[in-house]
Amino acid sequence: MPRLKGCQPQVQPRPDGNTLLIFNKSETSEDGFTLPITVRVVVDGEGKILKTSTSR
Repeated sequence: MPRLKGCQPQVQPRPDGNTLLIFNKSETSEDGFTLPITVRVVVDGEGKILKTSTSR
């Protein structure tokens, strides 16, 4: 995702051998409100993406 370029993930190993990567960032809307963005990605041992979810 281009919005998260340069954002370092939190890495959490999972009991099933997969890894959860959590990317957090905040952006400012045109109205001046701060909008948190969270993207969660589950990858297998080879780095293949198994699942993604994003906040609104």
